[in-house]
Amino acid sequence: MGIVVEDHDYVEDTIALQASDHESLLVSYLTELLFLAENNLKIEIIELKIEDFLLNMKILKASAAKIDKEIKAVTFNEMKIIKKNGIYQAKVVFDL
Repeated sequence: MGIVVEDHDYVEDTIALQASDHESLLVSYLTELLFLAENNLKIEIIELKIEDFLLNMKILKASAAKIDKEIKAVTFNEMKIIKKNGIYQAKVVFDL
């Protein structure tokens, strides 16, 4: 049985991702979100934890309408992650 949020029937799920560096972890995370979207799933992230190169998130997912514009892939092309004043900033280029 799902959880009803904003007139949608959501199902709770957890996702764990691990990588060897921050860039690979970001690509894995965005690829996972892309996979969910390509399968016509709307998600709400209710918990997100990152420790070193391990990401755990708890999500609510529900069926969604098909996306009009698609992202073909998440790539490392021109990707940059910097830490500025204790905050991480990322530059990501998507292949449309």
